Amino acid sequence: MGMKKENRKKKFLLIILCSSFLILTISSYNISNAAEEKKVCYLKITAHISFVETVNNVSFFVVKGLVQNNGTKNVVSTNVTAIFYKEDGKIAATSSTRTALKIIRAGEESPFQIYLALHSSPAPKSYKLRAIGLETNEEPYDFIKIKNVKSWIDKDGFHRVSGEVYNKGPLIAKSVRVICVYYDAEGKILVISDTVTDPISIIPGGRSHFDISSYPFPIKARRYDLFVSVRRYEKAASANWILFGLLITVTIIFLVYMKRKGW
Repeated sequence: MGMKKENRKKKFLLIILCSSFLILTISSYNISNAAEEKKVCYLKITAHISFVETVNNVSFFVVKGLVQNNGTKNVVSTNVTAIFYKEDGKIAATSSTRTALKIIRAGEESPFQIYLALHSSPAPKSYKLRAIGLETNEEPYDFIKIKNVKSWIDKDGFHRVSGEVYNKGPLIAKSVRVICVYYDAEGKILVISDTVTDPISIIPGGRSHFDISSYPFPIKARRYDLFVSVRRYEKAASANWILFGLLITVTIIFLVYMKRKGW
């Protein structure tokens, strides 16, 4: 009788160990794909504008523009650096930012914006921009779509653009932001504005509204481009937690069964 109980315990422990190994294996696979060696590449700054903006009594020198991936492969983690110069040509400051799109397809563009706090200093006399990214085989999450877009000039002369962002994919889109690039008749950038969607995160199959204004610049743009930036994506229900729940359920059923058998 004692030998039978010992064998049951061993079987129970074996089941637990095998289930745990299965969960750990799947977790490791989901956390990371095979390591990918990424090549550093320089991207093209296609257009940019600059101005001074005051927010809550703090003045900023703002640079906004577009970066183009002029290579043949997708690029990830693109960093835009601005070097600001004083009147005498000396460096006043440097500042960096990531592009709005995490992955930029070959031939496509992404907006960027850099804010330099001025405090009591004068605005820079000039600046230089540089964009560096990493080549990747990754593809962007291609399930975010913009629909029902409308545009008009409001009573104060600001160009407004509204619409809806749809999430057609299986992941939750967290912290969604829409960027609008306004152009004049010659194709030059007039203004780059952005806003978060309402609600700010979009569940799979859901939609969110946005309303962008060219404020504080009253303009009449000839055309505009819209971009959607998502801070991160999350699984609606983690597969690991589902497996863990199944493991707990199986364990409880097994214990109840063994108890009834006199274990």
